[in-house]
Amino acid sequence: MKTGLYQTISPKLVLTPRLQQAISLLQMSNLELLFHIRQEMILNPFLEEAAVEENTEEEKKTQNDETLMENEKEESDENLKIEDWQELIENNGVSYEAKDKIDFFEKPIENKTSLIQHLMWQLQMSRLTPDERLLGEIIISEIDEKGYLRISLEELAKAADVPIKDMERVLKVIQTFEPAGVGARDLKECLLLQLGDRSENEKTAKILLEDYLEEIENKNYGKIAEDINKSLEEVERAADLISSLNPYPGSVLEEINNFYIVPDVIVDKVENEYVVTVNDDRLPNLGLNKYYLKLLKNKEKPSDVSEFLSKKFQSANWLLSCIEQRRMTLLQITKAVVKKQYEFFEKGLEYLCPLNLKQIADIVDMHESTVSRTVSNKYVQTPRGIFELKFFFLKGFNTIDNGSVPTLMVKESVRDIIKNEVTPLSDEEIAIILKQRGINIARRTVSKYRDELKIPTLNKRKVTK
Repeated sequence: MKTGLYQTISPKLVLTPRLQQAISLLQMSNLELLFHIRQEMILNPFLEEAAVEENTEEEKKTQNDETLMENEKEESDENLKIEDWQELIENNGVSYEAKDKIDFFEKPIENKTSLIQHLMWQLQMSRLTPDERLLGEIIISEIDEKGYLRISLEELAKAADVPIKDMERVLKVIQTFEPAGVGARDLKECLLLQLGDRSENEKTAKILLEDYLEEIENKNYGKIAEDINKSLEEVERAADLISSLNPYPGSVLEEINNFYIVPDVIVDKVENEYVVTVNDDRLPNLGLNKYYLKLLKNKEKPSDVSEFLSKKFQSANWLLSCIEQRRMTLLQITKAVVKKQYEFFEKGLEYLCPLNLKQIADIVDMHESTVSRTVSNKYVQTPRGIFELKFFFLKGFNTIDNGSVPTLMVKESVRDIIKNEVTPLSDEEIAIILKQRGINIARRTVSKYRDELKIPTLNKRKVTK
């Protein structure tokens, strides 16, 4: 008997908006889920991030004061005016302070998603407060694919209804992120962000950028040297340093992207067992706002207000349920994968075995489509490195003894045979050797794999031997 939200979803099922949301969440990586949750927290007044409780006497007193103020607020607001409720409904439940922020989150960010995700990950790893991180998300959403902030901080501060100094403080933190120079508002700031001030050469380069940008472009080094009382050689060295900087920091993301993968699942070896945990430490600890829960129970409110609050409450509950179901589904499927690929975790790459979606679907009692959506766009951190979860699903070749060998291993066998050949072998001869080892493979498949491995043909290898 199939149980659980995702176990009941069939590919032929007519999907309601709620089920579509559930499936969408299932396919998201942790970074995408984080961004989605932040949006929902702005749009739904019932959703809030649970505060971390501290035990110091001073903080206890602060919490008691805040509780007293909250109770007073609840008592004074229990009989809200109809106009107030109407404004709340017209705003779709968005808090008045947050209303202007929505535009920033709803702007399309195609062609810069990877840069956005890269910066968002660093933002969540920073020591900023939750409120400061929200401002950081607004700023990052306005950084273009080249790495520049193309909107003024004044506009952002006005839209977020915060002092501009708060935006400036958060921007300075973002400007320390990788790639170096990101978050600059113009070329000069971008290049200055990439310079240190340890060496004399860097200090001279900063002077040139601050006051002599036009002269640098015209290579008028003699005038600069005379103005700043430096030798021509020193000025040229500083100019060379400036020319080595990247005017478009966002363009280097592809080179560093693989080094900043945030794993969605973590596999650790504890004693003799592999323990799987979902990496959700950076996701907000969502809960339901007590104030709005109390308003929901208020029987004095108008019918349209009651309907509005009920919808928002149901939506919040559904989101919490979907997030938990996503976590449990990802956990179940990863555990099943680890169990099937146990030999890989114990002994290494050559022990990776063929695996398909149906095998895992049967183990966890889910549809193959659910397994496919779950493993899509997910990464797993293991004692042997970080891998895409899809990496563990391999096609295989049948062997003479009714076993199977993964495609990856067959490719490595082709590479190994050619590497150790005394005289160059034809693709047909390689296929025969593999068949002698128990692997049923056609000559054309050997040719295909040899091409993919960028190994020359027989005739070309004859020349090099």
